[in-house]
Amino acid sequence: MTADLPRYPQARVRLHSHNPLALIGAVREALRRAGAGKDDLDAFCRGASTLSDHEIEPWCRQWTHLDLYPLQQSSGPERMG
Repeated sequence: MTADLPRYPQARVRLHSHNPLALIGAVREALRRAGAGKDDLDAFCRGASTLSDHEIEPWCRQWTHLDLYPLQQSSGPERMG
């Protein structure tokens, strides 16, 4: 079984945030760079604006390849001595 390709398979978004607004902005920019026309950019943004936060990621995956990485937790500054 193969996964369905996104509408713009040449576009890939790598992000260290799961913030929905950051995700929408990054995908929109990737679509623009991949040559998406105004109609597709508008359709992506219109669709994204109607979704709840937990629906944004699947919506973005329909348009681009999406790699989301967890933020690395800092344990604070190391102490010497």
